[in-house]
Amino acid sequence: MNDPIDHDGNLETRLEKLEQDVTHLLRQAKTHELDLNQVKAALERVLFDTGSTRESLDSLERRYAEAIKRLRTVAETQASHSEKLDVLTHGQQSIKQDIAAIFDGMVKTIHAEGSEIKTMLADRSEQADQLIGEARQQSESHFDHIELTMATKDDIKVMATKHDLEVTATRINTDMAAMELRIIHAVTHLLQPKPEE
Repeated sequence: MNDPIDHDGNLETRLEKLEQDVTHLLRQAKTHELDLNQVKAALERVLFDTGSTRESLDSLERRYAEAIKRLRTVAETQASHSEKLDVLTHGQQSIKQDIAAIFDGMVKTIHAEGSEIKTMLADRSEQADQLIGEARQQSESHFDHIELTMATKDDIKVMATKHDLEVTATRINTDMAAMELRIIHAVTHLLQPKPEE
């Protein structure tokens, strides 16, 4: 084996080599110490980051739990609202049916009354036509009578006096007033409601 005491002088060489090895080992130890310090610092950062991450995760868990509670409350409220909407929808459909029934009844009533009004107007129209025809015949006969009894200018020149003219004018005015009264009476009669039979 290696003898620590070497008589050849290799001891010095060996010592130098040992010193070099020790120096090399010390350098490696320092390098490893630096590496260990870096690893230690990295671990501390990781531990610090883990702590803040843990806090963040705890905060997220709390917010998640609150959100779940809110969602459950919303789901319960939605179920309540859904029931209320169903009741409202049913009520609305019922009201629509009632309105449709009332509308149908009104349409039937209006149709029936409209038929009666048409019939009444047709009857009154016939009566009005008859009264107008009678008034026309009376006025035509009255005008015919006026034409027959009225004197011409030539007749008046020969025999008309102021008194005759006044009498004729009075008679014409009286006849016109009588004719107006007949027309007013006929129109009033037409406008009066027909008594129920």
